[in-house]
Amino acid sequence: ARALMDRILEQTDRRVTSLDGDVVRRHLSAGLTFSKEDRETNIRRMVGALLKSEGFEVSDAPNGNAGLLALPEAKPDLILLDLMMPPGPDGLATLEQIRTTDADIPVIMMSGKAQLADAVRAVQMGAFQFLEKPLAPESLLVAVRSAEALMRTQAENRALRAALGPQPTLVGDSPE
Repeated sequence: ARALMDRILEQTDRRVTSLDGDVVRRHLSAGLTFSKEDRETNIRRMVGALLKSEGFEVSDAPNGNAGLLALPEAKPDLILLDLMMPPGPDGLATLEQIRTTDADIPVIMMSGKAQLADAVRAVQMGAFQFLEKPLAPESLLVAVRSAEALMRTQAENRALRAALGPQPTLVGDSPE
């Protein structure tokens, strides 16, 4: 059981990168992506400080393109992604690119200017959650912890399935 738990923790202890944002690491990592407008800089600092105070390691990428380029090396566990990231690509286009390379990374989208249709589209494209700005620290932490719990559960599931090995397919007839 101890070896199995060590394998689970090993699988969930990956680096995370953000697109135009920050990389976070605890046993799981989170990446943050924000635009570089002045008000967004304050939000990025606030979110980074909040996550650091919760034990995450946070690093920054200057925009969505830089974050996308950092993803293969950083192997993020969680990405926080702003919908509006001038000079592009925007958050939805960035989310689409993330999904083509790794469909399993939870992406928490956020925006202060989003329409309901944007939030729905982001979730349909695979966003884990969509948060509205201004961000409440509690709601951000709930979303991050929920994503973290989901990732741990998925890693545990993969490890347990691997430990069980291939399962035979049952074929049979049922009496009518």
